[in-house]
Amino acid sequence: MNKEKTITSTQIKDLFKKHGMPLAEPTELHPDSVFLMTLNGVTPEPFLINDEQLISIYIIQCWR
Repeated sequence: MNKEKTITSTQIKDLFKKHGMPLAEPTELHPDSVFLMTLNGVTPEPFLINDEQLISIYIIQCWR
């Protein structure tokens, strides 16, 4: 049985919120910031945790 499972950025954001760490979109981020770096053709979604810690979330397809 081969069922494809995909996680979305919405699911990830909901999990952070469920654990008391809501994510906010950063208002000022330099376009050349490492947190916006495209890797393997995927551009991340940057977020702030508690308005002070910056993270990037990449949703990357994996092939086996």
